[in-house]
Amino acid sequence: MDNAVLREDYDFLCRALMKHPSILVDAQTRKDFMELCQSKIEGISTYEDLIDAATELTVFFRDGHTNIEVPYSPVDFCVPLRCGWDGRGGLALREEYGGIPAGAYILGIQGITVENLISLMSQRIPHENRGKAW
Repeated sequence: MDNAVLREDYDFLCRALMKHPSILVDAQTRKDFMELCQSKIEGISTYEDLIDAATELTVFFRDGHTNIEVPYSPVDFCVPLRCGWDGRGGLALREEYGGIPAGAYILGIQGITVENLISLMSQRIPHENRGKAW
């Protein structure tokens, strides 16, 4: 993806987030957010950089409702498994899927344990998980 496109997307997000209620009612919050937006733009040169910067922008509000969703692309592989925590710190299927019975315990995905997957995901959405804080 081209740097200009990434920055255009980032600029769009900054402008959209300028409509957040906390910015509209507090001048200092608005100033702090504008400074954060400016401080991140130069570091965006890859898609991953864009997602990291966008995550940091949404974490700024600390409201649990302002977030981004990383979209699936045609090259992603997504299996629609309905899962739930099984009480042992892992995942279990809630309903049968492709011959795998409901209640089956999920040990890992592509060789990565469920615990490590959760840890990796928490780095992408740190304000709602136990990963690093921004």
